[in-house]
Amino acid sequence: MLLHRLLNDTAAMADPDMATWDACEPQYSQLPFYSSTLRSMVAVGTFFNVDQRIFRVVSHEIKVGEKLNTRVLLNEFVYFKESGITKAPIFSGAGRDHKELVQTRNGFYVYAQDLEAVVFVLRPADLESAQYVGGDGMEDLYVLRYRCDDKEIPKTFVPFPDDSPFYPLIEDSYALEVYKDLGRISDSAATILTRQA
Repeated sequence: MLLHRLLNDTAAMADPDMATWDACEPQYSQLPFYSSTLRSMVAVGTFFNVDQRIFRVVSHEIKVGEKLNTRVLLNEFVYFKESGITKAPIFSGAGRDHKELVQTRNGFYVYAQDLEAVVFVLRPADLESAQYVGGDGMEDLYVLRYRCDDKEIPKTFVPFPDDSPFYPLIEDSYALEVYKDLGRISDSAATILTRQA
């Protein structure tokens, strides 16, 4: 299990302080970091699947030692049914066909090269908007409405780092590029299947 190995490898690092919700908020103004695994720059605020658990990058720092390592702070999001919150799950409308997540205040440190699987987390309203069309048949698309304290996700939540006013770059983030590419592939497949029908 990758996460267990990561936690053992990072045992010497100080535990992240996520006692408040503000500590869980991504530091969007940080420049993206390089992921040798993805061979791309990755922005703070990107979501990843690590050992079937969902995390969002909160911040990163470069550690200089024997080799150059980028240490990444992650915030965990758990599946709705495992969260213990008292709200009802989505029964109808946008998001009902996707797994629902709940934000926690759990934090973990990992190294950038160990982040491999980008996932997408949107609010039901994001799925209804014309901005993020798609998602049909995407297994790595999740919906989010609540935090583990039964409160709603704040309106400042953004599904992609690019949506933050503090995002420091002009070009699209890696996560948004992948999302757009998957949407184009889905559209092409639908066109081909429609022609054959």
